[in-house]
Order: sequence, then C-alpha cells, then structure tokens
Amino acid sequence: MSHAEKLSVSLPADQVRWAKRAARSRKTSFSAFLSQLIEERRQHEHALEAFESYFGAKGRVTPEEAQELRREWKEE
Repeated sequence: MSHAEKLSVSLPADQVRWAKRAARSRKTSFSAFLSQLIEERRQHEHALEAFESYFGAKGRVTPEEAQELRREWKEE
C-alpha cells in the first residue's frame, strides 16, 4: 500500500454503523474496510470503461459478440 493520508469525512450515521459492523465481521479495521471498498469501486469503474470501449456505450452485446467473448474467456 502506498503512503496513507489521514483525513476527516462526514458520513450518514447509518452508513457508518453498517461499515463498522462489516469491518468487524471481516476482522479488519474501519480504515482498511473503506480502502477495500474504494479499491473495489475503482476496479469496477475500470472494468466498465474497458467494457464500454470494447462494445461502445450502448451496453448491449449481440449474440455474435457474446460468442466471441466466451471464446476469448475460455482461451485465458
């Protein structure tokens, strides 16, 4: 992990309660849990950008495109 930066944020109380419970259940710190959520979101957005660049913003896959994807995934 790169250099950590300490900051102060305001969140709705119900979100904080949920996140603290989730962190405890995963046996991790609140900060580590939030960091993981942010990283997952960043990966999700990166994947969405890749999808949109491959298929365009239409977001629909033709049957031919689906077959091509399946072939590519099986090769990996």
